[in-house]
Amino acid sequence: MILEKLSNIHADVKASKDELKSEIQALKSELSEVTKSLNAVWDEVQSLKQKNKDIQDQCDAAARENSKLNEEISTLKNRVTKLEDYSTRESLRFYNIPEAPEERSVECSRKVMDVLSELGADLKNIRFHAIHRTRKPDTSASSNNAVSNGVLTESRERALRPPRPRPILVCFVSRMDSDWAWENRKKLMNSSRFSSVFIDKDLSSESAKQRGKLRAAFRKAKELNIGKVFIKGKNLLVNSTVYSVDNLPDYLLPR
Repeated sequence: MILEKLSNIHADVKASKDELKSEIQALKSELSEVTKSLNAVWDEVQSLKQKNKDIQDQCDAAARENSKLNEEISTLKNRVTKLEDYSTRESLRFYNIPEAPEERSVECSRKVMDVLSELGADLKNIRFHAIHRTRKPDTSASSNNAVSNGVLTESRERALRPPRPRPILVCFVSRMDSDWAWENRKKLMNSSRFSSVFIDKDLSSESAKQRGKLRAAFRKAKELNIGKVFIKGKNLLVNSTVYSVDNLPDYLLPR
């Protein structure tokens, strides 16, 4: 009986051992599959890392190229602006000269001659390529349409105001004549007839935009009662401090 029980126990142990071996073998096989999957994932991660590095290198190269192109564009833009300004060096713009309805070119030229005569110019020795108004005439609404139901709105009030005279472009034949008029333009400030007339250079659109910003800052400085302020070239001088369009102080910027 003892031998029989020992034999049964031995058989049970053997069966358990075989079952355990089978389970271990299944676990080994499953672990091998997991290892293969992990290796495949790792290879994919490494591949993605390399692709990401290649893309980053391409982005860095594109950024460097873009920066280089921006510098070249800025250089070309400045060069074109200078060429445009240089090509109009014989031209000046006259502002605030009254404009009559349906004004003819002869009348426009006569008004310019009157201003130059006020400056002391020798009109017999000055020649011009052209004298004409710039931009299209202002077609503001008539006063009959300015009032709605007896109420004068702000936009309609502007319509009642007389249109501002368009600037007059004066193209001199000689640059010496243009420079002379430019150097003597401040005499108009003391003129009884043309104190409101303003003479400016015929600048390119970019230079005119920069000049407009400098003038706005100049007017703001005058409003703040800053005594020593003036525009010189493309800079604004405020109490011996030089500012360009790109670094105007906040207190001089318009609202």
